[in-house]
Amino acid sequence: MKKFARTAIAAVTVAMLAFTGACGSSAGSSSSSSGSDSSAETVTIGTSNDAPLAFIDKSGTLTGIDGDIMMAIAKENGWKVKNSVTSFSTLIASLNTKKIDISNDAMFITPERKKQVNFSDSFYVLHDAIIVKKSETSVKTYDQLKGKPLGTVTGTAYADLLNTLSPGKVKLFDSQATMVQAIVNGDIYGAVTDQPVAAYSLKQNPNLDIRVVNPETPHYSNEVAPCVRKDDSDRLAAINSGLKKIKANGTYDKIMKKWDMPASSYIK
Repeated sequence: MKKFARTAIAAVTVAMLAFTGACGSSAGSSSSSSGSDSSAETVTIGTSNDAPLAFIDKSGTLTGIDGDIMMAIAKENGWKVKNSVTSFSTLIASLNTKKIDISNDAMFITPERKKQVNFSDSFYVLHDAIIVKKSETSVKTYDQLKGKPLGTVTGTAYADLLNTLSPGKVKLFDSQATMVQAIVNGDIYGAVTDQPVAAYSLKQNPNLDIRVVNPETPHYSNEVAPCVRKDDSDRLAAINSGLKKIKANGTYDKIMKKWDMPASSYIK
């Protein structure tokens, strides 16, 4: 799924390697330990491997903002975690076909999705950001993107916004990495993604020829949460119970601070 243009300059390609590894959407699985009890329940958690939201680190552990919150919840519930990596657009399908038990990838809670799955209590509020080339210093609002070729990741809610701004000129990507590369290559003018993802990509790779714009008026300020199958009420209750516990004991605040989340994103 990762099809980088061969014309990309070497420096940018090297800089993208770490980001690509974190955001790739190829299917796979690994295990994250949240306890040592061999009799513990094994819970399969699905993610699109999207840093810094939920991704698998080099040791095979689920981490990131959503990843760390979910691992803390798993610890409270005594779960053994098995990771499953798939594209964001197939997470709900993977959940409902029982390939995974929990979808955990900063998913917006929307009426349409609530028809298909049950969401837990919200983890935090997620804001949007615009990514353009560094040279595009005047971009501050969504109106400035109108009529230009734009991109976002397949399955995200941002596609609807971009189709309104640039009908017929929107390209969907399998990963954040290929989307960013398309901006660098000039294949698209800009893209819209989650603010933490945009900021993290630039923080990890400061030499990338991109700038992150926090819109003067964000289009989205949506709450996100993991989700489970409609009939999995016990697991839903366990997630909510664990979330309350890590908020009460300070773990939640520590995780949000670790990933530089703004105060406006916290849900107490």
